Amino acid sequence: MKLISSTLTLVGIVSMTACSSDEPGNGSEQPNPRHSIQLNAEQREIAKENLGFSFKVWDKMTDATPKGNQFFSPLGMHMTLSMLANGADEEARQELTTFLGAKDLQSLNGFNKLMLTELPKVDNTVKFSLANSAWFDNAITPGQQFVDVCRSVFTASVFSYDKGSSKAMQDVNKWCSDNTGGMIPAFLSEPPSGNFLLLNAAYFNGKWKNPFDAALTAKEEFTCESGKKATVDMMHLSGVKVNWCKTPKYTSFWLEYGNGGYSMFLVLPNEGLNVNDVMEQKIITYEYDAASEYHTGDLCLSLPKFSLSEDNANLANVLCAAGLTKTFSESGHFSSIFNGCTPSAMRQKTVLQVNESGTVATAVTETGDATSPGNDPLKIAFDRPFGLIIMENSTSTILYMGKVAEL
Repeated sequence: MKLISSTLTLVGIVSMTACSSDEPGNGSEQPNPRHSIQLNAEQREIAKENLGFSFKVWDKMTDATPKGNQFFSPLGMHMTLSMLANGADEEARQELTTFLGAKDLQSLNGFNKLMLTELPKVDNTVKFSLANSAWFDNAITPGQQFVDVCRSVFTASVFSYDKGSSKAMQDVNKWCSDNTGGMIPAFLSEPPSGNFLLLNAAYFNGKWKNPFDAALTAKEEFTCESGKKATVDMMHLSGVKVNWCKTPKYTSFWLEYGNGGYSMFLVLPNEGLNVNDVMEQKIITYEYDAASEYHTGDLCLSLPKFSLSEDNANLANVLCAAGLTKTFSESGHFSSIFNGCTPSAMRQKTVLQVNESGTVATAVTETGDATSPGNDPLKIAFDRPFGLIIMENSTSTILYMGKVAEL
């Protein structure tokens, strides 16, 4: 019988009022200058390739599900696959490290260790933490080298459990709840049937740098991708200076959190165009065509107050299509974790909430077998489908990305 292997990642973004003062970050109302993450030449190349990874996955996800809302966490997927790479044989390890933008495993581990350390320091007004853990069934003896790397590089706690037991489910769910500010209290709905789990939890807690005035929120119309007209709570913001770009296909700009270290990048396709067609890597790397216009100016924004809940159940197929064929479709590449370990599935559940004060989002990932010229304000109404990216600005690390198509 094939042994079942599982890897799970939890990622969360929650509003600033959601956690207590003893949680990571000081949550100060007065922002210090943002902490930019310093990368060496090799790490800058990995960060650049990380963008490619995010958009490669986006492309394959939208190929598989072209219609409707979409929301996922590239950071969660990248961290989980990086941990998994440490248990791979040479052939699968090369596939994974190349896919994740590194020349070798040492470079990949160094980059992840740096991000685990530095991302929580970016903004003193934002509470951000990362946690990892490795769980093994009592009947399994994991490879010591793999366990050591989980601890030393990914600062992972290591636990044992009895496969199929309700206590195992309770213990995993408690870890998930503890490391996501209670946002994901019951990730597992039944006892784990696999022989091991790798968990990553990320918790981001912040408010808009320039919050929307709740008194201005009003009922307005949103035209969905399906053509349906939905009545939504439309938020309004004006008098804020932003960097924005207008191209023949879309208008885009950043809304910052806290001291500006993190931001939400919003992309509104021009009338008649689809979000899937304009969400490309060049939109955040300034590789615009000659007809593009780049500006810094005042913003007059209308943005829906909304929430999404997505379940992306076929991410192994997505990743196979993107190039990870040895990782998810061939057996025998992960004996360093334990003999017979064969990942063949990845699933991610996500929740996103956007309101006047900020952003609330959570994601859980499981891998196993089973326009205006001059100085006039930019007036833009997100009253039709749009794309969004939540990112750390100094490294362009994408925490979340997706599209809002149906409300």
